[in-house]
Amino acid sequence: LIPGTFTSIDFEQSQTGGDNRQLSVGLPVLPEIDVIGNGMSIPDGDTSPSTTDDTDFNSVCAATTRTFTIDNSVGTASLELDGTAPNYVTISGSADFTISAQPASNSIPPGGSTTFEVTYTPNLSGTQTATISIPNSDCDEDPYNFRVNGRFDVTDPITPTLADVTGECSVTVTAPTTTDNCAGTITGTTTDPVVYNTQGTFTITWTFDDGNGNSVTANQTVIVD
Repeated sequence: LIPGTFTSIDFEQSQTGGDNRQLSVGLPVLPEIDVIGNGMSIPDGDTSPSTTDDTDFNSVCAATTRTFTIDNSVGTASLELDGTAPNYVTISGSADFTISAQPASNSIPPGGSTTFEVTYTPNLSGTQTATISIPNSDCDEDPYNFRVNGRFDVTDPITPTLADVTGECSVTVTAPTTTDNCAGTITGTTTDPVVYNTQGTFTITWTFDDGNGNSVTANQTVIVD
C-alpha cells in the first residue's frame, strides 16, 4: 500500500448464505521531518557537532553562515512548523550564534523542503555551543533539536624559518614577518638587541602573535665578523 491510500478486501461468509463483506484498510497520512546540513542528515537530538554536516563551524576568523534544510520529502502530509511566527526556528546557548534567516513558510508540503540559516560571529574565546530547536507537527520528532558549535581562531601563525644575518663589524637586524590565517602578515617582536657592534655569534628569539591568543617563536642567528 502507498501511505495515505486505502484499498478494500472482499471476503465471503459461506456458511451463512454467502454474505459478502468489505473491509477498507490503509496507512496513515503523516509528515516526516528531517534536517540536512551539507547534504547530510542531522539526527534529531544530535549533541555531537560535526564538520561533515556543517554543525561544527570549526575555527573561524569572522562571521560565518551555514544553510540548513528542513525536509519533508518522505512525508505524506504537510509538515507544519509550530514556532511563533516568524521565529519558526529558535536557538539557545551562546549569543555568538543567531538564526540569521528563518524559513520562508511554516508549511512544507509532502515531498517539499525549506531552508534556514545560522550565523556564527566569533566574539567570545573558546568553544561556543548553541542548540537549535524546530517545533513541528511530526509527532515523534517534536521539537527537532540539534547542537552547533564553533571556535574563535585557534590556529597558530606559521612558524617561519629565518635566515642567518651576517655582517662585518656591525649588524642591524630588521624584524622578520610571517603569515596568519586571520591576521594576515605579522611582524615579529623581540626583547633581544637588534643592533650588534661586537664580533661574535648571537641569537635573537622572535615572537609572532596574531592578537587572538595564538603565537609562535622562531630563532634567528646573527654573525658579526
